[in-house]
Order: sequence, then C-alpha cells, then structure tokens
Amino acid sequence: MLFKLKKMKNIFYIVFLLTLLVSCKTAKLPGPEKKIFFGTGGGFTGKVSKYCLSSYGQLSKINMNGDIETVYQLKFKKKQLQNLFDSASIVQNAYLGFSNPGNIYYFLIINGEFNTLPSFMWGQESFKTPLIITSYYDKLNALVPQK
Repeated sequence: MLFKLKKMKNIFYIVFLLTLLVSCKTAKLPGPEKKIFFGTGGGFTGKVSKYCLSSYGQLSKINMNGDIETVYQLKFKKKQLQNLFDSASIVQNAYLGFSNPGNIYYFLIINGEFNTLPSFMWGQESFKTPLIITSYYDKLNALVPQK
C-alpha cells in the first residue's frame, strides 16, 4: 500500500511538471524600436522643447544636451500606438523634407536619430504648412502631460 502511494505521488509530480512545462510560453519580443522626435523652438530665448515617442509607448522629454530629462510611460492600446506610427509613415511619404522654419518653429523627425536634421520644420508665417503635418504634430503634442 505504501509503495502504491509513493508511486502515485511520483506520477502526480511528473504530471504537474509536464503541465507546467507545456503551459510556459516564450515571450514575444517586440520588433526594432521606432522613434518620433517632435517639439518647438526659437523665439527671443531660443529655447527648444524636444520630445521622443518610442514605438514601445514611452514618451521622453529631452534636454538641450540631448539627455533624457523626464520619461512618461503612456497608457496606449496597441492599436492606438500602431496608428500613430502608421500615420507618421503617411505624413513622411506625403511631404518628405518639408522645411519652412520661422522665428518660432516646430519640428518632426520620423524614425530618425536625435541629432539628424528634422524631417519636417515649419513656422514661417508667410508659408502655409500642410494640414496633414500640423494635425499630426497636434496629436503628438497632445500626448505631453501638462504641468
């Protein structure tokens, strides 16, 4: 009888371990990180406000030295974040290299590095900026937490 209980106990442990092993999944790694930099600058002080939105849903405020100053972990549904990056591609393909800065200017760098030239720069009052660029910028700027 004691032998049967030990055998049953061993069978139970084996079934438990097999169930545990089968139920474990490998974590799906996200693809390469994409980044969108945006912000504003110029004016009397020349101050520049720069932000970076990553495809992982993280928004960072970047200081004048290029260092990350503040990190905001935004709450996105996966589809919302994907739509923002899909829209970036549409904007980029529609107006590649748009540059008409003014004294106070706005910028977007899509899928680039921090130190690259802006894909889009605008602000010159005498030049009409395409609505697709300004509305996309407004969507990104709305993500920045207000103080």
